[in-house]
Amino acid sequence: MSNEEGYSVQLYMDGMVRGPEVTLSEDISIYIVSEEMEAGGAGVYAAKVRAIGDGTTYQSGPWSELSNRITQLAAVDGLVWAGNVAHWTAITNANNYDVYLYNNDIQVRKINVLAANASAGADFSGDMAGDGTYVFRIIARGDGENQADSAISPKSPAIVRDSANDQQRLDDDKALLEIPLTINTAPDKIMYSISPLPASLPNGTTVVWTSSNPSVMGNDGTIPARPAQDTIITMTAALRNGSAADTKDFELNVRKRRPQAGSIND
Repeated sequence: MSNEEGYSVQLYMDGMVRGPEVTLSEDISIYIVSEEMEAGGAGVYAAKVRAIGDGTTYQSGPWSELSNRITQLAAVDGLVWAGNVAHWTAITNANNYDVYLYNNDIQVRKINVLAANASAGADFSGDMAGDGTYVFRIIARGDGENQADSAISPKSPAIVRDSANDQQRLDDDKALLEIPLTINTAPDKIMYSISPLPASLPNGTTVVWTSSNPSVMGNDGTIPARPAQDTIITMTAALRNGSAADTKDFELNVRKRRPQAGSIND
């Protein structure tokens, strides 16, 4: 414009005035409102602008129409650990997530997770071997046009790593670990899949499962097809808690498939 002394900008949130007018000099035509949006929290934001006259020759102009609307994403919540994997509650319209790991309040690593992969979480297994107190925080990222990034989340619950006690925590978890029978009645009468198998235990121990015969029972506990004969298999749980590692075996008898109707058994 011409003949203006400056500009007034008014921010709106969810259709209501948000904060006072902001006055800008005539040579400024961009006003960044990210701090105001972060302070305001989740909502739909827009702005109006008017030119300010000198009050003598030129009067201030009328307010503009509302600008295009931009949604401030909500802060991420529901932060939990599953072993060394960070999980959270997905945010509507988030494009991706930046997940920050801290040890004793010092940032250790950032992992970017696409929204489509959010259910898998962020795996920090390779970053949590040392002693300390580990937490994570998350920023939900928008598309940069219609959705603005969220404020950073509060801290997750803490995982405390103390190598002197890793073995004790692992031993406690190992003693508690049992293989889920689901609807099967006993380990020697397995007729149905036993998934999902536990991947983490109460004291922070992670579990990776391996089947001695994946054609009969997969590493994930599923039975692709009942065998022709009763088959003994071993499911091995590889356990790790910080610097401590161990295994625990479970012997199962996968029962043979039933004969089809009309068949003759020897």
